[in-house]
Amino acid sequence: GIAYTAVAAQSCAVIWIAVSGSLSDALGRLLRGRKNKGQYKNMAKMRSSILLFQMILGAVGSLVLAGLSGVLADRIFRIPYSGLILLALAPVVLLRTVSAVLAGYFQGEGSESPRAIAGILRQVFLLGFGSLFSHMLGGYGEKVSSLLRQENFTGMYSGLGIALAIDISELFVILFLGLIYKGSRRFEKRAK
Repeated sequence: GIAYTAVAAQSCAVIWIAVSGSLSDALGRLLRGRKNKGQYKNMAKMRSSILLFQMILGAVGSLVLAGLSGVLADRIFRIPYSGLILLALAPVVLLRTVSAVLAGYFQGEGSESPRAIAGILRQVFLLGFGSLFSHMLGGYGEKVSSLLRQENFTGMYSGLGIALAIDISELFVILFLGLIYKGSRRFEKRAK
C-alpha cells in the first residue's frame, strides 16, 4: 500500500510543482512591492487576476493528472494498483494551487502566521483523516481482497483512504485561509 501511495503522491507532486511550485513566495514579493509603492488598486487587480489564472492552471493540471492516471500507473511505473489513488489525488493540484495563492496574499501583507497555522492544520487534518479513512477503506479492501483472492486490494484501498484524507485536509486549509482572507479584506476596506 505504501508503494502505491508513494507513486501516486510523487506524480501529483511533480504536476503541482510544474503548475505552482513557488507561487506563494513569488506572489508575496510582488504584492509587498506594490504595497510599498502605494499601488493598492493595482494590488487588488493583481490578486484577483492571479487567483483566476492559477485556478484555471490548477484545474488543467488536475485534469491532466486525472487523464494520465491510468497511463502513469500502468505503463510508466508498472504499478496498476496506484491508478485509483492517483485519480483521487488529482484534485489536490487545484486545491494546493488555491491555497498557495491565499498564502501568497498573506506573505505580501507581511503576515506569516496564517501560512504557518495552515501548515500545522494541514498536518493535523491529514493525520486524523488519514487514520480514519485508511482504516475504513482498508477494511473494505480486505473484504475485496478475500473475495477476489488477491492481497493487493487492501493496500490500494488503504492508499485511497490517504488520498481522500489529503483532499479533505486541503479543503479545510482553503476554508481556514479563505475565512481569514475575507476578514482581512473587510478590515482593509474599513481602513481605507
